[in-house]
Formats: sequence, C-alpha cells, structure tokens
Amino acid sequence: MRLLFVIPHYFGPGSAAFGSSDIAHRDERAKALRACISSLHQQFGSRQNILLYDGSTLPANTQLLCSVDVVICVHGQNHLLAELGLQEEMYRVYDSQVEDPRYLGYSCYDVLREACGSYDWYCFLEDDIVIRDPLFFSKLDCFYATTGNARYLLLPQRYELGELPVPSKIYIDGPLWEDSAAFLAALRLPGCNDEIVLPFGQASYRMVPAENPHAGCFFLTETHLRHLLEQTWYGMPVVGYAGPLESAATMSLLALFHVFKPAIESAAFLEVHHYFQKYADNKAVC
Repeated sequence: MRLLFVIPHYFGPGSAAFGSSDIAHRDERAKALRACISSLHQQFGSRQNILLYDGSTLPANTQLLCSVDVVICVHGQNHLLAELGLQEEMYRVYDSQVEDPRYLGYSCYDVLREACGSYDWYCFLEDDIVIRDPLFFSKLDCFYATTGNARYLLLPQRYELGELPVPSKIYIDGPLWEDSAAFLAALRLPGCNDEIVLPFGQASYRMVPAENPHAGCFFLTETHLRHLLEQTWYGMPVVGYAGPLESAATMSLLALFHVFKPAIESAAFLEVHHYFQKYADNKAVC
C-alpha cells in the first residue's frame, strides 16, 4: 500500500494559526512535528524490526508494511526542519509560493493534485497530529468495503492526553456551539442521516455523521481525490471554519462528502493524537 502524507508547517512571525511562534515554544513545536513525521514511519514504514538474543534484528510486521512518502509544505525559511534531527530521506520539502502563511494548508492541495494516481491514500495532517495505530488504514479500508459509497468519508476522533492533576484522555472535537453548527449545516452535503454499524474483529462499532467535522486531518482514496479535482474551486483558499488552517482541513470535504466519525462510545476505534495539551489539562475529568 502506498501512502502520501502532506503536512503544512510554519514557524515564524505573523501567524498564530500554527500554534505559538514564540521562541519560548520553539522546542515544543519541533517536538510536535518530529512526533508527527516519526509516527508515520514507525507505524507504517519499513523500519520495523524484532530484536534477537545476539543483538541482531529481523524485519517485523512485514504483512502490514506500506510505502510512506511525507511532504512538508513550508513558507521560505520559516520552519523548524533543521532542528528535527531526522534523516532527510524521512520527508521532502515543498516550498509554497503562497503570500500569506496562514493559507499554507491550501498549498497541500497542489501536492495532492500532482500526486494523483501514484498512491492508494492521500492524507493531510496538521503538524501536531500523531497517528499511533498501525491498523489505522485497515480500519478505513473496512469502512469503505462495508459502505461501498464513494460519497462517504470517515475521519478520526482527535484526542489529547492530560497529565495533571490526574492522567486523562479527552476527545477535543465535541458538538459545536449553536451558531457554528448552523453555519456548517448550510455547507454540508444534504441527504444523509445514516448510521453505519461496522464489523471489525469480534465486535461492531457505530460510525455516525460527524457533529463536529474537524479533525485536523483527512484521508482520501483516489476516488475521493479525483472527485475533489473535478471541482472548479479545488484548492482555492476559503475561510469559513475557524481560521484558514482549519478551513483547509475541513471546508472542501463538507460540500462533497458525507463526513462520519466513530460514535463517542467507541471513539478510540479511529483516532489521532493532538500532540499539545491545549485542552486536556484545563478540563475536569470524571
């Protein structure tokens, strides 16, 4: 299986859209991007081994391995790539010509367009999203094999890990406030209130229309991508959901696809980790 991951990344003056660009947060921003890139190779790439008694290794997870390509979309020299400590072969750089770095997410659409036809999955990730599930794409495959509907799109639930005062896990994309929900309802593709019961392993899990369609990421089949490419507005910067970065991850999907997420009782079925603790350490956990 061939996977393409495209990640917009910016660290510099004039934009809070990507998180803090204060020098005091430089190390944390670099750690987040490093975790984002590393997780893709660790969970899906070829560098997985089992340690033998004599210190040598043999390949592991050969049944699950994928070809992984990572592209980082940057704005000139306003980035932290030199501070990651990763080998250059772990990613390649796409230097966007966008004038305003807040719209860097839309440069990822240029990369996806150029790559169409070369991969099985076309993926967009904000630079603080970490995937920790090696069966992530197996679950997506199961969803599309079960539904057989090219207009359905499954997104993960996004979570943070809290540490203080009690270790906790909180899913951060709950139902929207009323005005935002009404705004997004007007944008959504109409006509779907389906609930998908998805068999996986020895259990079944509910996939439901997403009350909050934002996940900081998306994962497209070639069929999905080609449908997007047919639109005259493909890749055009539009701000309608929160800021430009969030809109790049969410807006285009709503007009063309019925967006699903795992129901909250089984949110962990398909999930991604939001590296920072923007919400988790500030919320009371029962």
